[in-house]
Amino acid sequence: MPNRAYNDTAAQLAIKQTYARIGRTQASINASLSAMATSRETISSARAMLDKISARSLGDSAPSSGADLLSTMDDEAISEMVGDFSTAYLEARDTRDETGADVIQNALKIIARYLAKELGPKEAGVVMN
Repeated sequence: MPNRAYNDTAAQLAIKQTYARIGRTQASINASLSAMATSRETISSARAMLDKISARSLGDSAPSSGADLLSTMDDEAISEMVGDFSTAYLEARDTRDETGADVIQNALKIIARYLAKELGPKEAGVVMN
């Protein structure tokens, strides 16, 4: 009889450990799903912002709705947008979304050119000879 009681206790312990592992795995899955959902929302937000920016070429120096949009934003909003675009770019690159990464990269270039034009090299900390 003692042997059976030991076997029952060992089986119950193994079952509890298995349930604990299942719980930890489920928590990891939920965290991953949450991170993916956040990344998708960031990418969607970035794409929505890009839809507002005109599809002008990067070499075009004429003012566009993108420049107009940026000129109406404060520093904090531009900084937040750059952070969102950066996150979206990294996510697109990590998921091998070449089209998304290219679009987001172009948006970041537009913002960088706008900021460089507005700040000038001295304020941006660029050393000129």
